[in-house]
Amino acid sequence: MSGTRKGTGGGPTVVFAAHMDTVFPEGTDVTVKREGDILRAPGVGDDTGNLVATLEMFRALNRANIQTKGDLVFLASVQEEIGLLGAKFWLENAAVKPDMFIAVDGSASEVWYGALRINQFKFFYTSPGAHTLESREYAHPLPGGGQSGHRALRNQASGIQQGAWRLQTPGDQRRPARGLVYRGPAVARQQVAGHARNAVVSTAKRIGEQEGVGFRMERRMAIDYSRAKPQPERPNHPVVQTSLAALNHYRKPGTPAIVPADAGSTDANIAVSMGIPGVSIGAAISHMAHRLEETAEASTIVPGVKSLLALAVALTTH
Repeated sequence: MSGTRKGTGGGPTVVFAAHMDTVFPEGTDVTVKREGDILRAPGVGDDTGNLVATLEMFRALNRANIQTKGDLVFLASVQEEIGLLGAKFWLENAAVKPDMFIAVDGSASEVWYGALRINQFKFFYTSPGAHTLESREYAHPLPGGGQSGHRALRNQASGIQQGAWRLQTPGDQRRPARGLVYRGPAVARQQVAGHARNAVVSTAKRIGEQEGVGFRMERRMAIDYSRAKPQPERPNHPVVQTSLAALNHYRKPGTPAIVPADAGSTDANIAVSMGIPGVSIGAAISHMAHRLEETAEASTIVPGVKSLLALAVALTTH
């Protein structure tokens, strides 16, 4: 879902994107419970709070009748958690061609200007079917799927040392891989960095051979970063520096100064891959994303909206 707030002309077009999906399955209780300053709910930080803050930023601009020179685009994306698919489709097909892209996704204590190189694999382990009571002495696919997922989760794939899951991002900067593992009866789906993929695949194949079961693989989400701007250029772009200034101005008192990081696993990855200056920021301080215990600090939301307002006006008008 997207909409454009037209400017008066003469300024850049800036997208503010937040995603509507979460990692939690349908039926999960997402009722927000408040305990003092703490808001508790699955997805409250990633990305419900940021989506609400982005909407409120646009509403505040309208209430105050603030005019910007450039256009502001509101984008509520989908399928971010399963491969940034919504943002990718929108950026490739929308009539709007943004000059800058801001993913409001994450904690207000972070400014990310990079993009992790991520590949997703599905490993299938197969064997002839048989009744459980009659198949105990035969090879079964379950151990293969379980071992594959376990080894990826524990960073123990062959040829990779503990703590050494790293990858190359544009500009020869090394960043940790994002490890998400989903295990099913005979399927292990793993999201790994490009640097680790050969070791992960070879380990998965070897597990199938050891268990005496069939093996096949599906791969997707290899984002093409050939058009990405060089790493030395990205942190100095106004979208990064202005984001940094806005978030530091409104950051929670007593917290450390925010510094930019060459990392990112958000919708901004797609913009970065297309050569569009992009950044990922948050509007509230949140903790334990992708966990049922996820929380956000209520008192940081209003300052977070103010930081988005300052950023929107500064980038489109000044």
